[in-house]
Amino acid sequence: MQLTSSDQLTGADRTYTDQVSAQTERITAELNKLEQMLMAGMVDRRVLVSFREAVNRIRNTSWSVQQSLEAHGGENAVASMLLKDRIRIAEQLATQLSADLSSPATQPTALEIASLEKAIESLSVVLLKRKGN
Repeated sequence: MQLTSSDQLTGADRTYTDQVSAQTERITAELNKLEQMLMAGMVDRRVLVSFREAVNRIRNTSWSVQQSLEAHGGENAVASMLLKDRIRIAEQLATQLSADLSSPATQPTALEIASLEKAIESLSVVLLKRKGN
């Protein structure tokens, strides 16, 4: 019996789904172990902040995917939910970044400022195009 491309895609999808599920279970177990270690409080504050931000992003992404799967919304619904969440996060980050950069205690390098400017300019171009439509 020869598999059609549809059957092969279904097999590939199943394999990918199994792989993502297994990795998710493994990481969940690791996070549970890490929680116990963090309780000791012996961690660099900057590392902890970065970790919390990454966990928050994955939490929001997984929530969006779950909502889409439960609503049977497909890829477009997931992309739309992720975009809304990223916009919310960007608003928060811009507000926090403005406060940080206004503080005399912060001293970003010229390269960091230039990199930030470039990213903001790229985003501004896209926003202006969106606004025009």
